[in-house]
Amino acid sequence: MHEDGEGCSATTMLVESLSLRDFRNYACARVTLAPGLNLLVGANGQGKTNLLEAIHLISGRNPPRFGGNAQLIRWGSDTATAEATITAGGAEPALKLELDRRGRRLFVNGKKTRALSDSPLVATLFCPETLRLVKEGAQARRELADDLIERLRPAYGRTRSEYGRVLRQRNKILQRPGSAAQLDVWDERLCELGAEIVAERAEIVRVVSPLVSEAYGTLSGEGRPAAASYESRLVGDDNGHEAIARRMAASLAARRADEFARGFTLVGPHRDDVELTLDGHALRGFGSQGEQRTAALALVLAEARVLAEATGAQPVMLLDDVVSELDDERRKRLLKHLAEGRQVIITATSERATGAALPNANVIRVCRGQVKDG
Repeated sequence: MHEDGEGCSATTMLVESLSLRDFRNYACARVTLAPGLNLLVGANGQGKTNLLEAIHLISGRNPPRFGGNAQLIRWGSDTATAEATITAGGAEPALKLELDRRGRRLFVNGKKTRALSDSPLVATLFCPETLRLVKEGAQARRELADDLIERLRPAYGRTRSEYGRVLRQRNKILQRPGSAAQLDVWDERLCELGAEIVAERAEIVRVVSPLVSEAYGTLSGEGRPAAASYESRLVGDDNGHEAIARRMAASLAARRADEFARGFTLVGPHRDDVELTLDGHALRGFGSQGEQRTAALALVLAEARVLAEATGAQPVMLLDDVVSELDDERRKRLLKHLAEGRQVIITATSERATGAALPNANVIRVCRGQVKDG
C-alpha cells in the first residue's frame, strides 16, 4: 500500500452486464452497464437498490440489510440467480451466484469457488445503512475494519471466527461460580488471537486515516482535519503481537473478579472502537447530518483506495441514495471525483436529483422490477 495518501495507478474494474432471475422483486431482468457513471432512476420501492445488492452479493459480500437467503428469493420461488459478466485485469470472467434457502454458491466460468469471498469482482457500497458507521455504536465500525482486513488477507476471517469461539467459551466459564481454574488455558488462546486482531486493526486504521482526511476534504471543500483512530487500551508504544498479548493477559488478570461478577469478558478487541473525528471532535456526538454523511462517504472512498492499491484495479462503486441529501456543492464535488477512472452505479429517484453533474451518465430506468435503458 501507499501509506502517504498518494494516488495509485490501477486499471478499472467493470461490470458489463447483470442478469437476474427470481431475485427480490425481479422475475427476469438484464441490465447493460457502461464504463464511468451509470444512473438507476425510479421511484422508491421499484427495485433500484436490489440491482446494487445483487452486484454486491456477486462480489462476495453480505448485503447490509441481510435477513437470510430466503429474503433474497422472489416470493413464490425456491431459488434465485444473479449473473454478471465483468472485466477484471484484462480477463472477462462470467460470474453466477445461485441462491436457495440453505445458502449461496458462486461460480466463475462455470466452476464453483471454494468461498464466496473468492469472487474476482471487487466492489464497494454506500447505502443508508452505511451511516451506522458514524451515527451508531462501535460494532459497525469494528466490522468495517475487520471486513477490509479480511478482503486484503482472507486468513484473517479464520482468526476472527476462532476468537469468537474462544470468547463464547470463556464467557460460559465466567457465568459458573467456582470455575476460575478453567480460565487459564482459554486466556492464553484468547490473548494470542486478540493480539493478532488488535495489531491488524491498528495497522489498517493507521493506513486509512489519511485517506479519510483527504477524501473528506475533497468532498467538503474544507480544510478541516478529519481522521480515524483505533481506540483500544491494548495499543501501546510496541504493537507487536507479543507485546499486545502481554498487555491483554495483564488486563484480564486485573479484571477477573469484575468479570465473574458481570459474567462476561471485559477485555479484548471486541470492546474496541474506531473513532471518527472532525476538528478533533467525535463525529458521532458532535457532527451535523451533512458532516456525518460526508464522513461516511469518505470512509467508502478510502476503502476503495486501499482495495485499488492491493488489487491493482479500481473497485466498482455502488452508491444507493447518496446524492439526494447532499447540498449542491458537495454533490458536484462527489460526482466529479467519482467520474475519474472508475465505474460508478448510482440510484436516484429522478435525474433532477443529481443536478446537472451527470450529463454523460448511462441512464437506466427501473419500474416494478423491470429495467429499460435510456
